[in-house]
Amino acid sequence: MESEYNSAMQTSVNENSSKFSTQFSPGTYCYHNSFGFGCVQSVDSEQGCIIIKFETQTKPRSMDAGFCDKILTILPKEHIIVEARTNAEEIQKLAKDDPIALVIRVLQSFPTHQASSLKVKEVLNQALSNFLAPNEFKTWWNGVQKKIKSEARIDCSKDSPSNYTLLETPVATDQKLIREFFDSTTLEQKLAKAAELMKLNLAPAELQPVVEHLNQMLKEATLSPVQQLKSCWMRDDLSGSNATADEQVIMQSKHGLLLNILDELSKAEQGRFLSSIKSVRSDWEDTLINFCTQSQNLNSIDSSFKFLSHNDALSALIKTLKEDLKERTLSKAFVIWLINHNSQYASILSPLLNQQLLTYIFQLINNESLLQKRNCHMDLAELLYKDKSFVETILSTLPSSEIAGHLLQLILANQSLSYAKKCSFITRFIRKFPELENTLKDRDTHRKEDKLLVSQASLDRLQAEYKKLVEEDIPNNKAAIAKARELGDLSENSEYKMAREDQTVLQARKVSLERSLNNCRVIKPEDISSDKVSVGTQVVLKSKAGSTTYTIAGAWDGQPEKNILSYQTPFAQALLDKAVGDTVILPNGTTATVQSIKPYSI
Repeated sequence: MESEYNSAMQTSVNENSSKFSTQFSPGTYCYHNSFGFGCVQSVDSEQGCIIIKFETQTKPRSMDAGFCDKILTILPKEHIIVEARTNAEEIQKLAKDDPIALVIRVLQSFPTHQASSLKVKEVLNQALSNFLAPNEFKTWWNGVQKKIKSEARIDCSKDSPSNYTLLETPVATDQKLIREFFDSTTLEQKLAKAAELMKLNLAPAELQPVVEHLNQMLKEATLSPVQQLKSCWMRDDLSGSNATADEQVIMQSKHGLLLNILDELSKAEQGRFLSSIKSVRSDWEDTLINFCTQSQNLNSIDSSFKFLSHNDALSALIKTLKEDLKERTLSKAFVIWLINHNSQYASILSPLLNQQLLTYIFQLINNESLLQKRNCHMDLAELLYKDKSFVETILSTLPSSEIAGHLLQLILANQSLSYAKKCSFITRFIRKFPELENTLKDRDTHRKEDKLLVSQASLDRLQAEYKKLVEEDIPNNKAAIAKARELGDLSENSEYKMAREDQTVLQARKVSLERSLNNCRVIKPEDISSDKVSVGTQVVLKSKAGSTTYTIAGAWDGQPEKNILSYQTPFAQALLDKAVGDTVILPNGTTATVQSIKPYSI
């Protein structure tokens, strides 16, 4: 039985050896999905194995002949992957001078002369792996894909743009683009193809089918205002027409619709849009001023401002902005734009860069927090913190340190600013007005006499923070400084500089925590009364907007997003000692009436 089995196995090996010694004879090129390109070195007929040297392997690899037809792809000598090894100089030259020729050779290797872009990329990557590093091939392939789109011999529009088909009869670039225009399923695709046609400088007659198609789409009235405008522009550009009635109708729309259109356009398109408004509307200045003051899109504000500037029409805008600032209706989007561009347009914007603006900005940050819009205000607070010139520019306009001191008090009372941000602003103020440092010391002395009211929970949190600071953070920082010092040359030692900066922050925080912990008193239930608004009470306010509930909490317990306010905030200060029925004017200008007061556990 065993002899029969051995005999059968030998017969199978002989058959495989005979079959594969012919198919995989020495010198045959092949490709393995894992090992890549290889070349058959020899065939071991007795063992039924094929010996192959792969580029990725240091030694030849023995493979069972019975599996080679399943896992190996035989490559003819004219295959581009083979030629890249046997005729490397020519392939490398084509990759540089005529990459489309390589793409065509790859497509010719497929029976249908068609392949996905992914497959073409894979074959070329293997072919050029000896010439181009992965990042170099990626850049090369991106450039080739752009050339394929305009190649007359390759069609990439059938079924999907990711499929490439080698055409028997080349199609002219313009005809190819026109066909792709009509094959496109979305307006954006059609406009992109039409834009490519524009670059070919074709005769109007050749573009007439595209123009008529766009004109028909405009008549169907199924497009949005932005799509109508873009289609109208493209149709007129292709036909060589100036502003047409369709465009003029759009430009006569109400300000609100025009602003919506502007916000959806790209930067380049916005310039053309504003020029069209100027040519059509007699009130174009008012329209663009409206864009600057009402838009929430920074690109729209920037484009409108620049257009007004280039047309010597900024005086009316500055006047409107000053009125908005006075009425406290200046949009946050414009404030952000102003901070970003204050250096670029310093001379133009100077009438706005004053104490009133800085006060408004800090109130805007704080008020938005009170209105539970934390995500809306964080960008403004962060921008102001990171900008290194805006605050300084306004400080240089202040006539006295007294006014600067008032501004600084507003910053210190702002519950939306973190400790780090407050420290940064304090430093900038003192740098400009050194005498304010004494004011801050006097303020701290006064506070020592007037204990801070805090909850037991917040006191526990601060004590835990202080313990971690003195037992972990400061010792760790001290060790980091010592380690960084060992690196030598402290003037060029970034690790040392960063560790010393951290030390300054940690020490400042330690002093601040010690001052706070030594200057506080825990609020007790017996201290809370419902007769008047006080720390530890919950008050319901009624205004035109409706009823809102606020909790007046300890100095460290504020959670503005939940309407839990530290009693030190301007908002809470306006409420303290008020009784039911009293009227109060809040810092944001709202008038409200106290509806109810009750004790609240904090």
